[in-house]
Amino acid sequence: QYVDDFGNIIKINRTEFCYKTYPNASQWGVREDPITIYFKGNINDETLNAIGQITQSFKRGALSGASDSASWMMLEANPTSSSIQNLINSAYRLNANLGRSIQKMCYSNGKYRCSSGQFRAFENIINEYKSIMGLW
Repeated sequence: QYVDDFGNIIKINRTEFCYKTYPNASQWGVREDPITIYFKGNINDETLNAIGQITQSFKRGALSGASDSASWMMLEANPTSSSIQNLINSAYRLNANLGRSIQKMCYSNGKYRCSSGQFRAFENIINEYKSIMGLW
């Protein structure tokens, strides 16, 4: 539950999630995503709207690919194991050290996993490498 802008106590249906953040708001400026929430399964509209209401005063600006109801919030699924493997394979084809470095960050305990933000960062690194090497 939370208190909305009008002072009403709003109870929302339970949605399973966990989150990570810095211990205090003064440190939030050092990350693009000061709070990351991981949902088990799909997020319901009621929960999404509640999170938008709660975080509105902390918004920094609109994000590309953001939620329709809250332009400062990004909603995306984590990459699949196969998409991570494909990314690593494409990095290896360009440069073995690049592929090995990404694999070290995304492979642990017999599984491929990384956040969507990490995945985009690795894609950007691969694309920058291609650009620098004239491989476009």
